Amino acid sequence: MIQHVALPSLAGTVAGTVTSFAPINASLLAVYVETNSAGTLTIAAIGGAPATILSLTGGAGTAWYYPRKQACDQGGTVIAGIYDTIPLNNYVTVDINAAGTVAVTLATEN
Repeated sequence: MIQHVALPSLAGTVAGTVTSFAPINASLLAVYVETNSAGTLTIAAIGGAPATILSLTGGAGTAWYYPRKQACDQGGTVIAGIYDTIPLNNYVTVDINAAGTVAVTLATEN
């Protein structure tokens, strides 16, 4: 079942970071970003080592993005040209390094 998870919005005259309201336990299908900031926007999964999901620079505007990770075989070797959805099993952060507003929605599937 596909779910849309809205992350807390950022708005203001300074840079900032917000974290999802609850842990997200699903596969990430897409990311909807709406921003008027010309700064760098980074969306990351936290827990263990933070893993960047999406990073946009100078990307004021509104768009859907479909981030993927490279697939691996059973031995951990990457498989060239094969990409898969990103599994999430913790909180997700949104970080912007310049003033502006940011709204992010994740499309996920259990």
